Amino acid sequence: TGWQPFHVVLSEGDGGVNDAIGVVPMYLKSHSHGEYVFDSGWAHAFYQAGGRYYPKLQVSVPFTPATGRRLLVADAADDAAEVENMLLGATVQVARQLEVSSVHFTFMPEGQWQRAGKLGCLQRI
Repeated sequence: TGWQPFHVVLSEGDGGVNDAIGVVPMYLKSHSHGEYVFDSGWAHAFYQAGGRYYPKLQVSVPFTPATGRRLLVADAADDAAEVENMLLGATVQVARQLEVSSVHFTFMPEGQWQRAGKLGCLQRI
């Protein structure tokens, strides 16, 4: 399907399964199929400018064009806003390590979209 799971998990303690306080459902993509966002124009412009658009990271639910939380925070987390900030930062770190062109968060709720913008993410409507 072209959706290679590359989820981000933020843990406390020794990092065991029960220590997770945040998760980002993220996928490494070599195409844009199944995203319900038509970015072929972006990909073409990127290539025309000498860049490499794929692979990219996609934060979404595969094949599901429905708005929902993309920064998942455990109820037990002390400060949900801080955990969301750390999750956003972690996605950027992963993107840099993998040397992908970009990270795309799609169909986020307004509050998470605003938080991402405040941390420097480009926002498209």
